[in-house]
Amino acid sequence: MRGLPIRRFELYDLAADRRETIDLSADDEDLTSRLAERLLELRWQAVASIHEEPVDDELWK
Repeated sequence: MRGLPIRRFELYDLAADRRETIDLSADDEDLTSRLAERLLELRWQAVASIHEEPVDDELWK
């Protein structure tokens, strides 16, 4: 996943589906969207923290 843009997010209930066979992202689009937004924020912060120059937001689209 490192260096690759994220195009699709999957959501699993790991307590009930340890093998990640049932993708719940379509069942709860609001939660999936909020988690995806937070994941991208954290990813951007991690990358930005190792670069001296600002990171272009277009990289994450």
